[in-house]
This record gives sequence, C-alpha cells and structure tokens, in this order.
Amino acid sequence: MTKKADIQLEQILNGQTEILNGQTEFSEEHYFVVTIDSEHNLKIIKRNNINEKELKKISLFLKQINFSKKKGFIDRYRFLIEKNNLSTKIAFIVKSGNLSMLKNNLHSQILFSIFGIGIIFFVLIFVSKIIVLPLKKSEKLQKEFITSASHALKTPLTIISTSADLLETESNELKGNEWLKIIKSQIKNLTKMTNNLVTISKMQENQNSIKIKFPLSDVCEETVETFMGIIKLNNQQLQKSINKNISYFGNEDEIRQLLSIILENACKYAGRNGEIKISLQKTRFSIEIIVENTSQFYDEIELNKLFHRFYRGKNTTQNGFGIGLSVAKTILENHSGKIKLYMNNDKFCIRIKL
Repeated sequence: MTKKADIQLEQILNGQTEILNGQTEFSEEHYFVVTIDSEHNLKIIKRNNINEKELKKISLFLKQINFSKKKGFIDRYRFLIEKNNLSTKIAFIVKSGNLSMLKNNLHSQILFSIFGIGIIFFVLIFVSKIIVLPLKKSEKLQKEFITSASHALKTPLTIISTSADLLETESNELKGNEWLKIIKSQIKNLTKMTNNLVTISKMQENQNSIKIKFPLSDVCEETVETFMGIIKLNNQQLQKSINKNISYFGNEDEIRQLLSIILENACKYAGRNGEIKISLQKTRFSIEIIVENTSQFYDEIELNKLFHRFYRGKNTTQNGFGIGLSVAKTILENHSGKIKLYMNNDKFCIRIKL
C-alpha cells in the first residue's frame, strides 16, 4: 500500500494525473502539491478533493517534515519531496482511509480466526472422544483379561507346586530329582510373573495406592539385606552408600517391590564375581537412588526397549520374562517419579528420582 502511494506521488509530481481512456485513478484521490522557493515562499500548485481547512495545516505539516528524508508519513498523509536548485516541490496524498480499512480488515480476520479456531477446537474434542472410545474399551478389556488370567493361573500353579512338594516328600527316589527341580523352578518363575502382571494392572487402575510417610533409608537397608545371601553365593562385591534418616511419602509396599526388582536385576546381570553399587541420597528437590552393576554393553536404542513389557536384551543368557523394569516404571509413574537407564563404561546404571 505504501509502495503504491509512492508511485502515485511520483506521478503527481510529474504531472501524470491526466485522464487516460476516459478515466483516471486519481479522480477519487485526496492530494495536493506545494512548492517552496529559495526565499521560502509557499505556493499551492495543485490540489484534488482537499478543502480549505486541510490546506491551513500545510505550515504545520512543513514544520514536521524532516527535509533530509525524501519521503515519509505525517498524520494521515504520505509525502514525497522533489528538490532542484530553484525550489522544493512536495506532494501529499491522503492514505488514512486505506490504513483504516486495512486495520478493520485485520481486526475482522483476527476475530474470525479466533472464532474459527474455537469451533474447530470443540469439534476436535467431540470427534476425539468418539475416536478414543473404542481404544479405551480395548484397553479396559486388555487390563481385565490380564487380571483375570493372572488370577486364574494362580490356582493351578499353587496345585502343581504343592503336588511337586508332596511327591518329593513322599517318594525317597524323587528327592533331589533334577526334573522335579526344573518343574519347581519354572513354577516359581510363572508365579512371579503372574504376581507382577497383577501388580501392574492394580497400579494402572489406581488400586493399592494408599500413601503414607515412611523411613525410606530403613526400607532400602532392609531390602539390600535380603539380597546379601545371593550376593555372597555369586561372590559379588557390594558397595552401598545409603544416607540415614531419609523419609518419603508414598506406598511403602510398592517402593519395597521397586527396590527388590532393581536389586534382583543387578544381582542377576552382574554375573559371578561382579560388582554392585547402590546409593540413596536426598538432593534439594528430590530423592535419588542409583543402582549400578557390571554388565554387557547396551546401546541407547536397546536401553529404551528394556522398559517394554516382555522385552529382554538381545544377548542375555539369564532366565526371566522381561517384565521387571516394566513393573518398576509403572510403580514410579504411580509416584510421579522418574527412572533412567544408562551405561557408565562397563556398568549398567539405573537412576531413580522420587
């Protein structure tokens, strides 16, 4: 719009306002041209649709003009200056109408855009609810199936375990039998898996989430103590740095289970003669638990996959179902905590923030 005004001003100064083909674009324009000679005499040489009241403002306009500039705006006028040795010619053209129209259009477009975005927002909310509804139903059915299947498995597993114990007790020939040991070992693994699945389902449905303030330092010490037998059996080295008198507001049973999962994971994958390190400390904004153990190397992509349910490392040789870290992550989500896996040279590290 400003560029068009400057072109018009140049045409006005050059006298190109005559009628072409029976019409001119200047017929409706409001403009005037003045000259100032070397003796500072002012003369109006051309005007169009400008009244006397507007012309009286010329002296005021001239005082506001910076003559070092060739063009600019004064009030609602765009001006253009043309200098020569004898005089200075200045053309003024009114552009307030165009500016006002532009502002009104912009205002209308902003209001229309806000109104349109609002309508789209409410439509999307309505449509998204319809789209998400089948997914919610599917998720609910999946959770119900996992819970039902886990509970259904408990009874036959208990019967099989009891029967195996009775066979070993009543038959001298079966005492220490290798196959019976394998059966009992697999029953133990399956029972643990079903318990973990039930735990995940309960926590995802916000069940079993009664939270109280409890001594986290003591819970951490007690949990470490329960694994000392396994650590000694595997001839592993344990370093612990558990700060005293740290309390936490949460579900004590879930936090115990979380620590057990992390320490069991460390004992299992540290290997024989491996090293395990656990630390508990309170920072300014959170409580931090770090567990490290000697391990094979995991790249960044595989580290992220370890949280997936039933995923196990590519090169792992240990028994398990790959559900432990998934349970740990669910517990932390239930406590608004964070868990991060990373490698520190040959150490597999788990950092927990509560």
